[in-house]
Amino acid sequence: MKPELMKIRQLQKDDGLRLNEFFEHLTEKDKYYFYPHPLDIEHAKQLAEASGDEDNIRFVATEEAHGKEEIIGYTYIARVEKSEDWSFGIAIRGDSRSSGLGTKLLSSLIEKAKTNGVKRIKLTVHKENELARRLYEKYGFRITGEFITKKQKVQYRMLLTFKSETKKSEIL
Repeated sequence: MKPELMKIRQLQKDDGLRLNEFFEHLTEKDKYYFYPHPLDIEHAKQLAEASGDEDNIRFVATEEAHGKEEIIGYTYIARVEKSEDWSFGIAIRGDSRSSGLGTKLLSSLIEKAKTNGVKRIKLTVHKENELARRLYEKYGFRITGEFITKKQKVQYRMLLTFKSETKKSEIL
């Protein structure tokens, strides 16, 4: 990945096929960490179509390759039904890891969340996924609990809360 060719932008309605190609290039480990989200063409199209609605904020990282724009990273928050909580997910293509891309995507998403008045973002992360957990903690996410999955793996619940009493940009 060449940083000068990479850009971060919101997911657009016509990104369904590009997003599906991104899903197809994820490793088995990436898919495992991104579980339980469907990673098929129908879901990719649904996500792209829902871009821009008030209950979903989705960003992609793209780069020009072989004369076309390719998605190399994807992140989102989606409002949890009937609550002030938003759920979070992120996936980075394997060959783009350790390049600062996750940091750039998460930073863009958090800034947009603050602008939109989001109060809380929650996520789950596999205990063994220390790289992701450290990234989340860097941005103010705190571990609030843990649980064992059906596959007998430990996951942490994490929460990011934005202060509403003062400036939205301050993180607890």
